[in-house]
Amino acid sequence: TTLFRSLFERDRKRLMWSVTLPFQPVSAPRPSARRNVSDATNDVAEKRISTYYDKKYLDYLKKIKSFIEDQGLLDDEFYSIVNDPMGAIMEVDFYYQIPKSYKKVYNIMKTTAPDLDNLVKSAMDGIFNISAIRDSHITGLIAFKYNVANEGKTVVRIKRYSEFEWDTSEGLNGDIWEATFDFKPVATPRPKSKFRGNGIITYYPKEYNDYLENIKNTLKEKDLVNDQLKKVMNAPMGVIAQIDYFYQVRKDKKKLDSLMRTSQPDIDNLVKGTLDGIFNKEIGIKDSRVVGLIAFKYNTFEKSKTNVRLQEMG
Repeated sequence: TTLFRSLFERDRKRLMWSVTLPFQPVSAPRPSARRNVSDATNDVAEKRISTYYDKKYLDYLKKIKSFIEDQGLLDDEFYSIVNDPMGAIMEVDFYYQIPKSYKKVYNIMKTTAPDLDNLVKSAMDGIFNISAIRDSHITGLIAFKYNVANEGKTVVRIKRYSEFEWDTSEGLNGDIWEATFDFKPVATPRPKSKFRGNGIITYYPKEYNDYLENIKNTLKEKDLVNDQLKKVMNAPMGVIAQIDYFYQVRKDKKKLDSLMRTSQPDIDNLVKGTLDGIFNKEIGIKDSRVVGLIAFKYNTFEKSKTNVRLQEMG
């Protein structure tokens, strides 16, 4: 009886939170900036800048919010899973409906825009912006994007780290390109804006620009922009990017509180920073060919670094 009750209680405990968003995915764009003019207390017009997202993206986030709230999905079990001491793993599949003029799906993997990292950001923002928890608790990310003939949709599954299993042999049979960046990973921040002349420019802070430059310099110094990279990135079915982020803990720490990094930065912004750094304008290769993503963030006693593996989708 005790064994039966124990098994019953385990079966009652949800091992996974999931949602299927029954509408075409929309990727997160770079925010725009505009000039605001307001009357100050001294009756002198002050110029201010505000950043904003376009209507299409804001409408998409509203659709996610309405759907999840209508289904009552943000329950206690959701917070229990995401608050796992080792963090949570998010699996997300994006299904893009092909144009109606197409008679069939020529490639099941979507090797064209939008970029997978921007799709991931929109899904995470849509879910976590309406929750009372930061998406930094997502310590692992598995994402793929597909072409489909029927209606587009997004399928999201969030699991406790302890319940996660991943078959690393699945779809990973092709050529490989690898790189290690021996410096602290930096996540893509929200761009800043300032007045210049009669207009407004947006820009990233120095720390992030330096990070992108460090990636570019590493690629040059190690001769990694080579034929192997081009071969892998031209794979007909696209490429899977496997990225591991290692953050050095404080030197006064005697032990790791958790192997997985459940604090900032957010994993979607880390991925975007890495891919933007590798696929810079000088390379001339589009990261839209990345159709699969496997990323994790860890704590370590060793020096911070990022390991990247790009592998042909087999």
